[in-house]
Amino acid sequence: MTKIVFLAVWLGAALCSGMASAAGIDCTKARMPLDALICGQPQLINDDDVLDAVYQVALQMDDDNQQHLLRLDQRHWLAQFRGACPLPGGSPDPQTTACLRKIYEDRQAHLRDYIIATAERAAKPYSLGPYTFKNLHFVYKEKSTSAEDSYRDGYRYTSDVTALQIISPVNLSTRDWNAEQLPKLDHMGNRKFHGPDPFDGCVGEDETDERVVLASTRLLTVEKDVSGYCQPAAHPFSNEESDTYVISAEGMRPLSESDLFNPGGGWEQAVIDFCVASLRRQMPDETIDEGEVATTALAVENWRLLAGAISIDFDQMPSYADGDHMVVITRDDIRAFLRPDAPFPEDTDSK
Repeated sequence: MTKIVFLAVWLGAALCSGMASAAGIDCTKARMPLDALICGQPQLINDDDVLDAVYQVALQMDDDNQQHLLRLDQRHWLAQFRGACPLPGGSPDPQTTACLRKIYEDRQAHLRDYIIATAERAAKPYSLGPYTFKNLHFVYKEKSTSAEDSYRDGYRYTSDVTALQIISPVNLSTRDWNAEQLPKLDHMGNRKFHGPDPFDGCVGEDETDERVVLASTRLLTVEKDVSGYCQPAAHPFSNEESDTYVISAEGMRPLSESDLFNPGGGWEQAVIDFCVASLRRQMPDETIDEGEVATTALAVENWRLLAGAISIDFDQMPSYADGDHMVVITRDDIRAFLRPDAPFPEDTDSK
């Protein structure tokens, strides 16, 4: 199941283009009974679109010789596809629809496995702490249909994604981490990064990079950078995310406040006060909004654990023009509120 998630990165980019033919079907010219059946049912049109998106990614994963073999394999599949399910004489038959959907799903799964296997062969393993990782690299390129929608090199949109995978050790913790980590890639590379609406008609590019910055027997922290440009926006977009996981005998789970702080509260105001004071020292001429500081300072996803400290990034505070600022809170600054077994890393655990 985790392999499928990788493709969400590129499917969004492909589906936003509104393409409506993957199994050799042009719905504007559908005359054959099977074509008309597929084009008349939104579920099957969507399955056809998804399959085409996966197929286009698969084509871009290998050299020309392998692409030729993949095209031959796809033609063979299409020939079998057209005779695989009985066609009803009248209105759509639920059994026929279910049969077609199952064939689509099987082919999508086959191509997804091909994509992941190709990326794994190309990736070089590296180690940090007790783990071995691979960065799987994927590229989705959407071809231009006219000079007006061309952004670069004959493509209207390019998605370049690096996704991290733990390849050893294989245990409950690493399986948990993969299950938690991979769905977070869904929003990357699909033009929905800026908000809830897909950028229909968007011309541009995006790139994501994922890297391990801390790995120990108790903690794992991964940073992700997302950047790109979508015409006609005035500025490129960029974002940084950091995810920290706590490792125990029960598995791996996201870091929470209770991992660091004693029950009973009090730490929240101490953290806010420290951050406000630090930001005022960094920006003595600016007005610091305590409520805005609190929103960022108390969000665990904004924390990065260092050797004996917590760093918190304040993006574009108090405004875009002011850029980003960092506050580092040492263990001594908040010792009264910390659990004695709080999982702070050692210097040797990070890079």
